[in-house]
Amino acid sequence: MESFRQLALSLDPGSRFVVLLVASIVIAEIVQRLLRLPRITGYVLGGVLFGPSVLAAITLAEVRPLGLLVELVLGLLVFELGSRVEIVWLRNNLWLLVASCCEALATFAAVVFLLRAWGVADNVALVVAAVCIATSPGVVVRIVNELRARGQVTERVLLMAVLNVIYSIVAFETVLRVMRLESTALLLPALLSLAYFLCGAFLLGAIVAFLVDFIFGMLSGRDT
Repeated sequence: MESFRQLALSLDPGSRFVVLLVASIVIAEIVQRLLRLPRITGYVLGGVLFGPSVLAAITLAEVRPLGLLVELVLGLLVFELGSRVEIVWLRNNLWLLVASCCEALATFAAVVFLLRAWGVADNVALVVAAVCIATSPGVVVRIVNELRARGQVTERVLLMAVLNVIYSIVAFETVLRVMRLESTALLLPALLSLAYFLCGAFLLGAIVAFLVDFIFGMLSGRDT
């Protein structure tokens, strides 16, 4: 491993990233074939192994310029996740919404409780708990595609993942806005500002979705 690290460090950052990425793909294949685990597990192991905490073959400063590419890939995964979700399920089965709300609240409460028990400050515990509500869209989509999972259980997992991301965003923004308040009299304006932000984001998403569907409809020759 040390010789591999020295070889990687002898390369420029771009070449080094490519080499480490290929090595992570090899690890992912080994994990999948020998342990029968999803390949994404191997990618995570590769990141931990080559990252600053173990071999330090690549630093955070060298990875940071790739942030735009990472956001683009994550955006595509989230878009794919959203396109596969049937929101009408919530109208036909409200218990799915109730179950997802209970699951999100239980996660939030459990994280806050554990962090406070470990002596973490209230503000930090609330922010971390809000983030922990979210289910990684990239992980869910990657595993579903790799396993070719189909059926009601899979569709419900996808729906829960989407709802968890929404809950996490709402909780995160709410916690941050409340933390920034200098007076309780500003609570209502802060919540109204949050509602305005969420409605605007929903409207923008709906417009983009309509335009994408319209463009794909024109390109494929189907009625939109």
